[in-house]
Amino acid sequence: MNNSDKKNNLDLIQGRGGGGGKGGGGKAKITGDNLDSVAVVKILDALGEGDIDGFATPRSKALTTADDNYFLEMLKDIFFDNTPVLQADTDVTNIQEDDRNFEDIIVKQRRGTANQDVIPDFAATRSEITVNSAAITKTNPPAAATQTITDASNTIDSIAFTLNFPVLQEFKEDGDIVGSAASFKFLVSYDSGAFENLAGAGSGTTFTVEGRTGDLFQKTYTFELRESGYTSNVRIRVERTTNDSTDPKVVNSFTWFSYTKILFDNNSYPNTALVGIGISAEQFSSIPIRNYFVRGLRTQIPNTASVVTTGKLAGRITYSGTWAGAGASGTANFNNSWHSDPAWVLWDILTEERYGLNIDPTTLDEFSFIAISQYNNELVSDRAIQASGVTTGTWTQTAGKTFVEVTTTNAQGTITDHKLSNRDFLNCTFTLGSGSNNIANGTYRVQRISTQKIRLLNVSTVSSTSSGTLSFTREGSEVRFAFNGIINQEIKAFDLINAVCSTMRVMPFWSAGSVTLIQDKPATQTSGTYSADGEVAPVFIFSQANVVDGNFTYEGTDIKNRATFVVVRYFDIEQRKPSRVQFPTQSVFDNTTIGNVSATTSAGGDIAIAKYGIVKRELNAFCCTSQGQAMRVAKYTRESEQLLTETVTFTVSIDSGIYVRCGQVIGISDRVRNGDFRRAGRIKSVPTSTTDRINLDSDVTTNLYGSKTISGTYSQSGTTVTVTTTSDHYYEVGSRITLDFTSGSAVDGAFVVATVPSTTTFTVTASASATNSGNVTVTYTDTRMISVVMPDNSVSRKEVNFLRKSDNLVEVVGDFEIADSSPTAPEVNSVWILEVISATASVNLESDLFRVISVTEEQNALYKVTALTYNHSLYSAVDSGTDIEFRDASNINAKPLPPTNLTTTESLYKETINQNADTDATQKKTNKGKVKSMLALKWLGVDGISNYRVMYRYSNGNFKIEDIQGTTFELKDIKPNRLYDFRVQSISTGGKLSKKRSLNNVLTQGKTAAPNPVTGLAVTVDPNKGLIITWNENEPDPDSFNGSNPDVLFKDLDIVGYEIHFNKNNTNDVADANFGNKSASTFLTRVQAPDVEIGIKNEKLLTAGNLGTVLFFIKARDDGNRYSDGSFTNNANKVTFTPATPHAPVINTSTSGVQIESIVIDFTTLRDSSGNPDSSGTELPANGFAIKHFEVLVDGSTTKIDNTKFVRPANYNGTKTFQIRTVDIAGSVSAYSSIDITVEVGTVAFDTPVMEDGFVLLNWTYTPPTSGITVKEFQVKAGTTSQSFADASDKGKIQGNNLKVKQTVGTTRYHIRAFDVNDNSSAISTQDIIINGPELPAPYFDSPAITIDQDLLTVTVDWLEYDPDTNFTGGFSLPLKHFNVKRATASNLSDISGTVQSFANAKNRGNYMATEFKEQIKRSNGTKENTFYRYYVEPKDIYNSTGTVRSADITIQRPNNISNLETEVIDNNVLLRFSDATNSNGLPIKHYEIKKSKQATDGSFQTYSAAELLGRIQGTFFVSFEDTSGTYRYYVRAVDVLGMESDDGFTDAVVDEPPDFLLITDFKTDFDASTNPPSGLPTFVNTSNFYIEDGVGYANVNTTETIQEHFIGTGSSSSPQFATPQAQIDAGFAYWLMPTETTGHFQEILNLGTNIKSSVIKSSIQSDDIGSTTITPTVGFGSSVTGSGSGTSIVNETSTQQKNIYGTNFQYVRFRYDFAQAGGNDLLKVRQIRLKVEVKQKNDQGRGVAITGTASYTRTGTTITITKSNHGLSVGDGVGFDATGNATAGDYQVATVPDANTFTVTDSASGTTSGTVDFDSDGSNKRGTPVFFNKTFVDIEAITATSNNNVTGAAIQNFTVVDFNDAANPTKFHVFIFALNGDQIDGTFTWQCRGR
Repeated sequence: MNNSDKKNNLDLIQGRGGGGGKGGGGKAKITGDNLDSVAVVKILDALGEGDIDGFATPRSKALTTADDNYFLEMLKDIFFDNTPVLQADTDVTNIQEDDRNFEDIIVKQRRGTANQDVIPDFAATRSEITVNSAAITKTNPPAAATQTITDASNTIDSIAFTLNFPVLQEFKEDGDIVGSAASFKFLVSYDSGAFENLAGAGSGTTFTVEGRTGDLFQKTYTFELRESGYTSNVRIRVERTTNDSTDPKVVNSFTWFSYTKILFDNNSYPNTALVGIGISAEQFSSIPIRNYFVRGLRTQIPNTASVVTTGKLAGRITYSGTWAGAGASGTANFNNSWHSDPAWVLWDILTEERYGLNIDPTTLDEFSFIAISQYNNELVSDRAIQASGVTTGTWTQTAGKTFVEVTTTNAQGTITDHKLSNRDFLNCTFTLGSGSNNIANGTYRVQRISTQKIRLLNVSTVSSTSSGTLSFTREGSEVRFAFNGIINQEIKAFDLINAVCSTMRVMPFWSAGSVTLIQDKPATQTSGTYSADGEVAPVFIFSQANVVDGNFTYEGTDIKNRATFVVVRYFDIEQRKPSRVQFPTQSVFDNTTIGNVSATTSAGGDIAIAKYGIVKRELNAFCCTSQGQAMRVAKYTRESEQLLTETVTFTVSIDSGIYVRCGQVIGISDRVRNGDFRRAGRIKSVPTSTTDRINLDSDVTTNLYGSKTISGTYSQSGTTVTVTTTSDHYYEVGSRITLDFTSGSAVDGAFVVATVPSTTTFTVTASASATNSGNVTVTYTDTRMISVVMPDNSVSRKEVNFLRKSDNLVEVVGDFEIADSSPTAPEVNSVWILEVISATASVNLESDLFRVISVTEEQNALYKVTALTYNHSLYSAVDSGTDIEFRDASNINAKPLPPTNLTTTESLYKETINQNADTDATQKKTNKGKVKSMLALKWLGVDGISNYRVMYRYSNGNFKIEDIQGTTFELKDIKPNRLYDFRVQSISTGGKLSKKRSLNNVLTQGKTAAPNPVTGLAVTVDPNKGLIITWNENEPDPDSFNGSNPDVLFKDLDIVGYEIHFNKNNTNDVADANFGNKSASTFLTRVQAPDVEIGIKNEKLLTAGNLGTVLFFIKARDDGNRYSDGSFTNNANKVTFTPATPHAPVINTSTSGVQIESIVIDFTTLRDSSGNPDSSGTELPANGFAIKHFEVLVDGSTTKIDNTKFVRPANYNGTKTFQIRTVDIAGSVSAYSSIDITVEVGTVAFDTPVMEDGFVLLNWTYTPPTSGITVKEFQVKAGTTSQSFADASDKGKIQGNNLKVKQTVGTTRYHIRAFDVNDNSSAISTQDIIINGPELPAPYFDSPAITIDQDLLTVTVDWLEYDPDTNFTGGFSLPLKHFNVKRATASNLSDISGTVQSFANAKNRGNYMATEFKEQIKRSNGTKENTFYRYYVEPKDIYNSTGTVRSADITIQRPNNISNLETEVIDNNVLLRFSDATNSNGLPIKHYEIKKSKQATDGSFQTYSAAELLGRIQGTFFVSFEDTSGTYRYYVRAVDVLGMESDDGFTDAVVDEPPDFLLITDFKTDFDASTNPPSGLPTFVNTSNFYIEDGVGYANVNTTETIQEHFIGTGSSSSPQFATPQAQIDAGFAYWLMPTETTGHFQEILNLGTNIKSSVIKSSIQSDDIGSTTITPTVGFGSSVTGSGSGTSIVNETSTQQKNIYGTNFQYVRFRYDFAQAGGNDLLKVRQIRLKVEVKQKNDQGRGVAITGTASYTRTGTTITITKSNHGLSVGDGVGFDATGNATAGDYQVATVPDANTFTVTDSASGTTSGTVDFDSDGSNKRGTPVFFNKTFVDIEAITATSNNNVTGAAIQNFTVVDFNDAANPTKFHVFIFALNGDQIDGTFTWQCRGR
């Protein structure tokens, strides 16, 4: 396996050899040809976005890519066609044969980091270099077995070796042909270091090809080079490790065909997780389907989170500590980790910039994400179905295996179904039975084998097989919501967000400026003694008290559409395919009988399906791989549709609507729904300094009052038990209590309070009569819970400690608390709900719970809330399978409790004559009907009951029945002295009747007493009317009866009015005799009702016109002229009144004074109770009268005003005093208040002017004085700076504060003065304003100023935006009218400044408002000249003033001259290469023009214009085919898109006759002893006066002198030849290497590494000549050298002073170039010297005839005549044979063919003989048919022979074998034709060969 982090660790890839046994019948057997070149398919799979965690199996074992075993464990997670590469139970430290499902697999991975490196060899540039070595031998290997690469470090990542196996087989003695084998290894040397094995450092790994092939078999091996630590030089070697074959029958030689330099694709696909797979084609008929089991993306999670990485809970997030949040950036306090939490998956999708939605994380509510994450990661049951309960079994572990086989059994040892799955983990305890190796106890993963067998995986191996028993428990938990999947297709963002949210029952919404998530999960619980499991605490509560109109609207879902059967599809990770679950499960479904609930219940079936049939719902669980999670989705869907069926809608005001959010659970107490119980309202008051008490706004049901717990004593007499408590008990008649008698013999139990004699005593009725006493503990029987909306809008839900009826005071256990648990007092008017939790169904009453699903804003600041039924038990039922529970929120259908405390009250009532009197209070007082007697029956109502049934009778008559509403029943016009009996029952909302309560023997009475004394007498002042006398009216309304004084109901029903008296003599009484006497001096008036108006001018009350102090007295009078009793009491029926003096005005000095042109005085009469000025005081004093007017006194004159602001013209100069006083409607006056006000004159001054639409906007400010009058108008003048105000031009009178004027370029002075309303003028103010001309801002143009679009061929001029000066800093500039653009050219580009056109003469290109000009570009000058343009830009303002003309130049250079023009001649093809001539300051090349000229006999060439055009190309490479030899000159000219041309480049090439030459080497010198030839051997360099720098040589340079010596030259130190570099240049030596020498040379000897029999040797040089240099080439060759280093020379060298030479039998080549020049300023720059060694390649072909069997012959002399029927031979064909007699055995060519049955050959011996020839034998070996070459070869590279498949006219299937002995100067080879059964047969064939 070739792993990414363990390079070159290759599995052996071998051919599968066939058997070689003998066959029957004596015929030769030939093993099938079983070696084929197998293709390897490489696939690069993108797993997804990175950075991912990695493959699941190794990561679960905490392995990283730094661990070797990571890549082996990884193979368990890779599946081809759903089959793992490596079995899951494999021990990777000891992989067995059957562990692998696939062989020869290459796997590499990248996790998807931003800076990951390239996966090598999956996308690469390949450059193949042919080696074609001789056979690689173990002894004396050929030189070509080692190759040298000189550019490895920057162009090569890997090397692929390709080996050729021409034939691989062995001939057995019995004629069988079987397979053979050859082994070898691959070595590398870095920087001439020691060779090392490419298969791994220090490795002895060899590779073997084994099998049989009769034709060419090719195999490639690829290795990665070291990444660093060496230069460019690398040597590679193929080394044979199998001994060389010396037996011609064993053929296992191989050659090195080529090596390929591989440069990997540099695209690392950053941030993409990748897997590279390499598979051999022989294992797959098509590309397999690939699956990978990985741990996916690492995303942000809070830094307080930890992720479980191993076991079943891998991916779960747990939290510790408190998270600080994401901070202001939205990205703080996070870590990156893999996990399976959908909450943080959603966060990643929303915020990720690269592949997500890139939402600003600061707009997300991160704390809602972490809250949801915590719920997601809670552990729940993982089972979709109930487990079997099996916990035992037997086990066996086979030696060497990493798994244990388990058979599950029950407690009795019987084999039993286990119902386990591949996703289960077991905690196991093992007991050893047999063997010596017990297994370590621990947790192991299950692999399901059958219903009764499993495997436990990843168990440590044992050395011997062992077995035993085990017990186990299943790990039955998983996280509630996990996200395991891929998003691999384009999905709308909205749909994707909803899909991810669906995995965790979440809904996103926008709230309070951020994206918030709400999750359908259990609401928060509160704990308490009243409930062990806790109760849901709603976040807000609603009732008729805080809902608009008290209306709740309920709607339910259609029962026919509620799902009863749910199917959920999910992806089964173990089976790697979609699967499904259903709810109810199949077993439950099978036990269900639709339509028969009873049978279904008894059989354990599903009730919903039995009731409603099958209503199917099918769902897809998005990114779900858990069967348990899928089942929970199914359960939740079914149960929620069955249970959460009702919605409620209501409207609330803003005080609660803005705090309700979607997803919150709210509580509702609806009187209509709960049975009309008053259990909710608003807080009336909160006792001071308390946090545990509130006062309710109304009564609740009587039996709810009382203390939670209180102690006391008791005494029992008969059945009456009297309890005396240690403090107030607060119980009412009907309160339900439990008594724990701690002493005495009374029996404990539950009781109802019968009577309440006092606040500390009450009685109950015992079931049995007794006499007892002792101590007792009293406990309220039920639990009362009160919920209150707190100041922070949270809900505090507390148990009631006591509830007191007198003021509806509630005290709770503990304190009311806000959200942070701080004790806090509720606020008045907050909402409350009271609940009762009781074991008695008719008493138990809780609030309804709903989850809010929408909140919408309506008109008038109202909010509509819609909520869905909430059931807290649903969630545990889904997660754990518990039962569904239901809240009791209504008592409509319960049997009600009976009423208690029946009492009667007799009262008077007035017979109704006016029918409106019962409802109209005014008419009720004037009703003249008769007063009659009425008997009212009352009782203590039952909570929630409004209707009652009353039965009554008198004098033991028959009962009459009436159903009424309320707790009072009236019998009117009753007769006195009658006995009545009553029965009362409660009627529930559902119509159910309670038990009866009785009251008997009620005796009626009659009318008597006088009215009650009047109370509450008071006198108030109506400021506008006078005195108002009020009192408490004696109200006879029976509804106010409190049951404590029945007489009150009789006394005041017949009142006819009230009589009022007064006195002013400070007497505190009025005689009783004065009442009823209208003539009495104290009599004031008689009235029928309170609120008597006494006018302020009532003469009886005035004394000398003054009201003074008055005392008032009142009594009530009935229709019998009886006055109310009692003496007079202050503020009851007597009151004293004293009037008040009006407030003096309080003048506001800060707002009073001169305003505009007026005097303004602001004042008020607001004073406190002490008469001091007070802005929050009152306008009138207590008992004061309304203000009539105010009087203002100034200059002795009084003005009356009726408001608190005095305004008059400010028409004076100086100071005046103003006095003001108050006068009320009674004529009373206050004291004067005064203020002094001064009037002054103001000033005017210019403000900063502004430029507006081309006009100057003059601005000025008038500054009024601290007191004075306002301005009337302004006068503005304009002139020059030398003109005075008088001389300036008048612009008129202006009443505003600005003036718009037109001003052109220049300076103008403006004058201004102000006139007040009295036409007095202010001082003059001036301002100078300058208008500047329009100017472009420096640097005038953009950078660059001019750009060229090379695609569109346009020129664009960009200048800076003209910004008119609108900020006044002494001057302005006007808005721009336009820019005038002109274009100029230069007639002489060498003198642009002197010949360029001026602005005036330039070509006008138009006027433009934009700051950009664009036009099509054209050539300005000739084709051999550059293109030059100058663009002028002149700005002009709206009044046609112009600014400075600015200009920008552009020069577009023509193409560069042709450089690096080289030729390479291959046969008749001349390859031209040259450098790109594109000028960086020019335009793209349109084409290159290629021309050629053949050298004439006089040695001349045609000029460029006369030469032959070969073509116009766009690249820098051109091939010309020449069909004749000679010397050619090739011209190249570059032409750009404007038609500008480069100078012509040219080069010469010599073309020979078209030979088939094979290039042996193409060597380019680096001018140093080089190791870059293919031989890898160093060269030998000898130079003289030859300097090398940056890979370039310089000829005839003095290389021995120093820099200092260079400048001294022919001079001296004190007087050097060149004092400075400039002096050298001035002397004519422009290059620092000058002056040069007259001669020099460069010579290099190249070792080719092997002897070359014959070859053409060619040398070439490329140089640039500065001056004139003569170059003389020399080429030589030989087979050996002498000397060393630069002194090396070739022994017996053959050489010539030419560039080319034909060499024979050589290994060394010398090339030399001598340089001669005049010296001084001549310099030759040598860019390149190359040497090519080519060998002539030949091809040969022909036909032959294979003959087998025997024939007769005769020899006469040297001629052997052979007789063979139908031999088919021709002259020249080869034939071979063994012979009897004296003929010479061997191979011959046919000399003559006399006829079809005879032919002759020529023997080497002479004589006469005859005998038999055998064509099949060559001694003891098989003989093939000889084939003689038609051409002479020194070496053969390849031979093929093909049978014509026609032997003696019959078609026979056969194959051909070539036998060739690869020796020097070969002349022949042999051919065998075999039938498929292995027999050698006759036949004709054709053959081909290639060699040199």
